[in-house]
Amino acid sequence: MKAAPSILALAILTFSACKPESVEEQTEAAPKDGEVYRLQVGDVIEMEVFQEPDLNMRSTIDQMGQVSFALIGEVEAKGHSVAELEEILKEQYAKDYLLDPWIKITLSKKGDDQLSAPDELTAAKLRFEEIKRRYQEKHPKYLDAQRRLQELKNREQK
Repeated sequence: MKAAPSILALAILTFSACKPESVEEQTEAAPKDGEVYRLQVGDVIEMEVFQEPDLNMRSTIDQMGQVSFALIGEVEAKGHSVAELEEILKEQYAKDYLLDPWIKITLSKKGDDQLSAPDELTAAKLRFEEIKRRYQEKHPKYLDAQRRLQELKNREQK
């Protein structure tokens, strides 16, 4: 009977050692010379937004160093670490769309300063418009409140 726990422990240790590292773990967990990896043109990133699956996406950083995100549009990604980009996105989504958003960015592939598909930017912009439309349909009360808030701001400026 003592062999069963030993075998179980050995199996757990074996499988836990086989966990593949993502590109993010390789670059952020073990940076060279104490430097954190900075995103660059051509890097492929994935975004997960907790409890908002319509906002989850995968995209390539374009030649301008930007990524198009649903609802908030173009965001400068080049030169930021993954953690910095997460904070920027949390601020942008919290500002106008989500309450206390939980956002996880993963670097899934390092780029080579060239986009692999020239039409990817156009496809991302079309996807942005579709997600924005679905979000507006899903959250009409929130958008009405946003419109009223904007009207009040416009009145105050006059």
